[in-house]
Amino acid sequence: MESNKQVQLSPQRMVGLGNPFPIFKKKACVSIEKGKEFSEISSDELTNTPGRWTVMFWWPKDFTFVCPTEIAAFNKAIGEFTDRNTQVIGASTDSEYVHVAWRRDHADLKDLKFPMLADTSKSLSEELGILTADEKVAYRATYIIDPDGIVRWVSAYDLSVGRSVDEVLRVLEMVGLSAQADRPATMLSGGQQQRVALARAIIKKAKLLLLDEPLSNLDAKLREQMRSELRALQRQVATTTIYVTHDQDEALSLSDRIAVMQGGKVIETGTPLDLYLRPRSLFTARFIGEAHLVPCKLAGRVNGVAGVETRFGKIAACGNTELAERATHLMVRPEHVQIVDAT
Repeated sequence: MESNKQVQLSPQRMVGLGNPFPIFKKKACVSIEKGKEFSEISSDELTNTPGRWTVMFWWPKDFTFVCPTEIAAFNKAIGEFTDRNTQVIGASTDSEYVHVAWRRDHADLKDLKFPMLADTSKSLSEELGILTADEKVAYRATYIIDPDGIVRWVSAYDLSVGRSVDEVLRVLEMVGLSAQADRPATMLSGGQQQRVALARAIIKKAKLLLLDEPLSNLDAKLREQMRSELRALQRQVATTTIYVTHDQDEALSLSDRIAVMQGGKVIETGTPLDLYLRPRSLFTARFIGEAHLVPCKLAGRVNGVAGVETRFGKIAACGNTELAERATHLMVRPEHVQIVDAT
């Protein structure tokens, strides 16, 4: 703990690194919807989902502008925590009724995506050793807990300033792999193995990186998480990367340019937007995204806009006019269809 003033510390020793997080069962505010405001949260939540980490952050009793600001900051970054397979739990020694009142009355807290745990008996905060000795209220403390319920990082201080969510995310990135450093690769999870393999490739500082179906053996949720991590890492190291995949979503979300191959030959290249909205081949139109293809032929121009004749009648082509002159099919994506009142 650090402070610019003399403080009276709790005689209870803080739960430190490498120790199991205490067993608990507490009420929490999880919603502001009437009848669904409260739920019970226990320490089982820390270990009941394989591979999931937990960040628990505590705020003191004085609900000043600092507290709602940092609570809102954690909420704003909830997607980044989710991408790292991490749940967030907020906590204080206030009651669940105080928490629900804050959420209802404060605009930035109405749409919280994580529970506000109420340690009204102060049993959990006391066991953690984060209570002030005089008033018995919690310090501003943050815990990072691994999937086995072990504390891997803790920060606590008594200053009336907010904490940095970015710093918590940075540490979470660090401990997420370093906690597994002594394990052989075969004992790591699929996502961890992929991170290690990627680190080995990047550390060589090659000018070109080839990733061949790197996420194919991961489940859907982990694939989505790793996809975000890959894109962020590629931008950070600024290494030209060739990414081979059969997954259209991966290609569209990760790439600056895409080369579509069929039968071992490149049949079309372009930006993700060009290939999705203005494909030049039937294969690309069918392969990337959902599309309904209607046979058509050029039916002249009106005010510089090409028209095509289809079995539904004559339609003005809203895409590339030059391409429309050579088109054999009209492509309709689901989002292009708009249902309107006939009257």
